[in-house]
Amino acid sequence: MDDDEIDTDVVNSVVVKDNFTEWLVHVRSMVIALPNETEREDVSHLEACFERFCHLLDEFQVKPSLLDPVMVSVLPILIGYILDCCTSCTLRDESFKYANQLVKVRGAKASLRHFPCQVSLLKNVLLMLEEESLDSRGRCTHEKVSVLLLWLIVLSKVPFNLDNAQEMVSDEQFVGSYAQKIFDLALLWFHGRGREQLLAARLLAELVTRPDAIHRLPEVLKMAVEWLSTMKSNESSEKLSVAICWAQCLAACLKKASRSVMKKHAKWLHDQLNALPDFQWKAQDVCMRKMWSKLSQRIALVILKPRLNDEQLYRRGMLDKLTKEDEELSEEKCQKVPKLVKEIAIRLVDMLHDTSCLVRWSAAKGVGRLAARLPSKQVSRLVDWILDLISNIAASADDIQGVCLALAELCRHGLIPSDKLEQVVSSAKQALKFDQIGCALSSSVRDSACYLCWTFGRSLTKKAMLPHAYHLAPHLLVVALFDREVTCRRAASAAFQENVGRHQLFPYGIEVLTAADYYAVSNLRKCYGEIALQVAQYGEYLRPIMECLVEKISHWDEQIRVLAAGTLAALTPSDPCYIAVQVFPQLWCLYRKAQFFSKHGAMVALAKLGVALYKELSLIHI
Repeated sequence: MDDDEIDTDVVNSVVVKDNFTEWLVHVRSMVIALPNETEREDVSHLEACFERFCHLLDEFQVKPSLLDPVMVSVLPILIGYILDCCTSCTLRDESFKYANQLVKVRGAKASLRHFPCQVSLLKNVLLMLEEESLDSRGRCTHEKVSVLLLWLIVLSKVPFNLDNAQEMVSDEQFVGSYAQKIFDLALLWFHGRGREQLLAARLLAELVTRPDAIHRLPEVLKMAVEWLSTMKSNESSEKLSVAICWAQCLAACLKKASRSVMKKHAKWLHDQLNALPDFQWKAQDVCMRKMWSKLSQRIALVILKPRLNDEQLYRRGMLDKLTKEDEELSEEKCQKVPKLVKEIAIRLVDMLHDTSCLVRWSAAKGVGRLAARLPSKQVSRLVDWILDLISNIAASADDIQGVCLALAELCRHGLIPSDKLEQVVSSAKQALKFDQIGCALSSSVRDSACYLCWTFGRSLTKKAMLPHAYHLAPHLLVVALFDREVTCRRAASAAFQENVGRHQLFPYGIEVLTAADYYAVSNLRKCYGEIALQVAQYGEYLRPIMECLVEKISHWDEQIRVLAAGTLAALTPSDPCYIAVQVFPQLWCLYRKAQFFSKHGAMVALAKLGVALYKELSLIHI
């Protein structure tokens, strides 16, 4: 909330973008000098060098993609140190530490493409990983295992048969097949810790979904179900982490394996998982509930065939090519929705109420993906069902945020029926105003509402948005200007910009964005003191701005109340009659309330507006 901190964040992001070349040179020079540093065999010196390296990489946290040039030029050097048989143990361990830090900052998924994937490297990587054991808990071991598991994931993607590849590079040092070694090592590190378990789960899923190892898939599915079935309500954290690892492996298998293969196991897998006691999924920690959401939706996606709705066909220019017979035949085939899919849809909608944002977000994405494969009538019912969740007056912040996220995902997939769009836009407007005293999720609700508005611009056609754009624009603008949280102001500004760029239906869109862009709204005082006055010059926004400021007079934050009163006073010359006739009576009613926030804000506003009106009337009299 502190303006100085906000400005510092913006400046730092600009510094990273402007000076990242200098940082790249420093990072590369440190890696090149690593052999000389390790020759000193000074542990404290090596730790200081590594801390300096980490500090350099921390500058890229704002924009990790800027690290790609580093990954291209530096990672091969580190890999060379690791593979060189003449390399000392100290240099090899330090190389693993540096490589692990690069992967941590850039992200494992983005780092995969930078690892070498020659088949001849598979033996060396397996031998190095075999040398590690779960008993050695040193820091170097942890980082070494993480890098090697990630490297094995890359090597497991090679399109050659692993047995044939082994015959090409076989020697007496390596005993056993590549596939079996990878299988055993992945299972071994299921009992590791942290990122090792996640990487081991991905590695096992990558292996058993290969065409030459697909026969192992049923075995892995049974092993996962057997492990999950042994869980108890008071299970230890170690066993719970292994259960989460198995659930992640199942989710990865459902995603990577071909639909024709997984469809044979989908119903059996769902029945087995659904038969587990409730505490397995509902009462366990957040990760297990999130994995239950992910597993459920992916099972449904395996059962249902992909299909394109009218909106997606319109985007691809294919809608006019379809005949009525094609549409009727396609709709008839899609009318029969399996009972299992309906059960999963109910579960995902129920998860929109979850107390964790991670679970709600996963369920919302699942609702969008699942609806993309349902017939239009079922999608319409699903939208009605979701909208009913917040029609209740007692809807909580969890409910509203979950609904906004689900509607946003449906809109992003082009699945909102035209006759439901007015209700969806109305729900977005209500969520943009959501602010409860003592509710930590209030800002998250408004942020998700901004995301929903962003999808309007991203996915809807100009014709669909035409009836709603004029009324939606002021709601987004007042959030971009007057919201207490910088994340909400930026999200609203981004949503406003997306709608202006795509549809050009918002009044004075370009002019407003010039004043209230993504970076300008970072400074709260500037929003209230300067930008609001500039935007208020456009008549369509003056009254909504004044109405929002009157609401902010009762805000629980003293700074917001004072800033709102000052901005109202500064806007008095723009419409003194409205201030005198409408605003003053409202402020007087607020002052007479017993609530402290309203009374204090009204007192400050009445004092400032009194002075402003007096000056305005004096000018009129003169």
